[in-house]
Amino acid sequence: HELTGGFDFFHDDVTTFDTLGGGDLYNPGGERTAYGAYAQDRVLYADWFELIAALRYDGFSLEGDGVENDGDHVSPRLTVGVKPFEETALDGIQLYGTYAEGYRAPSVNETLIHGLHPSGVVFPFLPNADLKPETSRMLEIGVNFERDDLFVAGDGVRFKASWFRNDVDDYIDTEQLTAGQGDCPFYRNLVPVFRGGSYLPVCFQYTNVAEARIQGAEFELGYDAGMVFGSASLAGLDGENLTDRTDLISVPPTAVTGRLGFRALERRLTVGGEVEHVASATRNGVDLDDHTLVNVFASYEANERLRFDVRLNNVFDEAYVNYFNAVAGGDAGKYEEGFNAKFAVTLRFGADGAGIPPTLN
Repeated sequence: HELTGGFDFFHDDVTTFDTLGGGDLYNPGGERTAYGAYAQDRVLYADWFELIAALRYDGFSLEGDGVENDGDHVSPRLTVGVKPFEETALDGIQLYGTYAEGYRAPSVNETLIHGLHPSGVVFPFLPNADLKPETSRMLEIGVNFERDDLFVAGDGVRFKASWFRNDVDDYIDTEQLTAGQGDCPFYRNLVPVFRGGSYLPVCFQYTNVAEARIQGAEFELGYDAGMVFGSASLAGLDGENLTDRTDLISVPPTAVTGRLGFRALERRLTVGGEVEHVASATRNGVDLDDHTLVNVFASYEANERLRFDVRLNNVFDEAYVNYFNAVAGGDAGKYEEGFNAKFAVTLRFGADGAGIPPTLN
């Protein structure tokens, strides 16, 4: 038995000052306190059986702009893993299944955001004092594979394939309301903030979807031989509002990522590149184009305390629209910044020789 327990706590206290009067639209003032505690027992039997049983308690309180909201929940988790092929040619394969419940409290921003969208396309955001926390029930099944010294001494292969289904009650998503529907007002002769803009007679509001389902499959493959390493991953997700059978716009399209890198100078120097491809998709009538980005990264660990990192994103300056901008704004979606570079220096005090983890993503 391996027993683990812990707790966490955080407090958001948001106050916004903006002489132009628009800052509190995207960052409304308010307070949120969230806290939780958990206990877990990991049971191992011989080399082929693993059982994880856990309970987690979550609670929160939120106040701001005359709104008060709170709640709590207890979430169980159970995972069973078996390795039925030990000491055979399929040694290293683990089959597993997980049932887990989850809980997510609404944020200050989701609950209190209000006012007019300040761009060439003008429409109101509406607050929602009755926004409820999400509760979910997830089922996941999959297979893990790990093997060392497969091709050369000291190398390692890791593979994971999984399928999951997550049923969520009171899922928090954005809803588009037409003018006159609910609390959505209709403004006559509203002048757009910027010249050439237009007013849309709609509103956006964070609301609870009574029943939602997110399901999909994920694949991960990694190989590390010291001087050379590589990985690939694929995530294909689908989200549906089970009440009216519409798409959940907060669920991104299928994405594939590949990475290849090399190490030198006793593994202190690392250089490599990665390719990210996001597939085309359609969400509630909005067509989204696919795009491919190429990124380059490098790091040098001078010693256990000092590390340098550089990352070049979108080196071919691919023009693309971020998925979440596209589904929220339709044709008004804005292109991303294109090529950009990041550089970081990390200095660790009191290092114990464990090394400095990467700092750029």
